[in-house]
Amino acid sequence: MPDRSGIEYIRFSSSSVVDKPCVGVSVRISLDEGRKTCQGVRVVLGCVAPIPMRARKAERVLEGKPLRPERVQEAARSAAEECSPTSDLRGSEKYKRAIVLTLVRRAAQCAYERALTS
Repeated sequence: MPDRSGIEYIRFSSSSVVDKPCVGVSVRISLDEGRKTCQGVRVVLGCVAPIPMRARKAERVLEGKPLRPERVQEAARSAAEECSPTSDLRGSEKYKRAIVLTLVRRAAQCAYERALTS
């Protein structure tokens, strides 16, 4: 992984006998040389579409800008809106979107903190 980069993967599993993830989120953030601006942002969502998908709208919210709490929240909302979860035994569509929102927010913050120290 390049210098000034951080990555975080978080998976959420519902309480069941089968430990199959309900939602998975991975975020990679690289920082410019001044460690202020996000670049090379990738947000990938699993289990909320037929195949793992990039949340490109969420990436665009963060790309080329300093990471701020309100921007992270906007990116998380974008990711939750652009995914297409289906209701099943592990949760409803609405529930999975709420999980995506929370996990993208957490993963982005962790990836950013790792990028600051790498």
